[in-house]
Amino acid sequence: MEKLIKGTEVSKILYEELREYLKGKDKLPKIIDISIGNDFGGQMYANMKKKKVEAETGFPFESRHYDDISYEELIKEIDIINKDEDIYGVMIQLPLPGELKSREREILDHISPNKDVDGLTDINANKLFNNYDCLGSCTALGVMELLRQYNISVTSKNVVILGRSNLVGKPISMLMKNNGAIVIVCHSKTE
Repeated sequence: MEKLIKGTEVSKILYEELREYLKGKDKLPKIIDISIGNDFGGQMYANMKKKKVEAETGFPFESRHYDDISYEELIKEIDIINKDEDIYGVMIQLPLPGELKSREREILDHISPNKDVDGLTDINANKLFNNYDCLGSCTALGVMELLRQYNISVTSKNVVILGRSNLVGKPISMLMKNNGAIVIVCHSKTE
């Protein structure tokens, strides 16, 4: 039986729940999104996230764009964010450009796991792998929430995941496995 899943309807419900939850809070969470380089698509995506989050929730979403930044400067920036109690989360747009790309793992693991909105630190990835509560990929969690909202169980179901990225494919496959699905991952090397 086929069922049309409407993400926009579910997002309206979730944003309303979030707005209700935030009414009782003294302080609104602040999110930082860092983008580096001249990836036009990444910048457009960051601007879209900022506009949507601020419009729907009212809490501050700060996009910080750097045409160029050294590894050392980026680590200092992350240190400041990690220590700032007013900042609840940080995202770094991937892929990183130039020489930063070769140090991507070090950069991501420098983010405090408690502020790792995308669930990309080794600590959060390990927690996901071991089925512990953690911050995780927004896309992967969004897929699971859509299924939950429509009362669709993946237990004992065959699920095919297209892609194996750390941001989407791997987290979705782990969440599906953690919820009892039989998972097949297809990617660029799959015949």
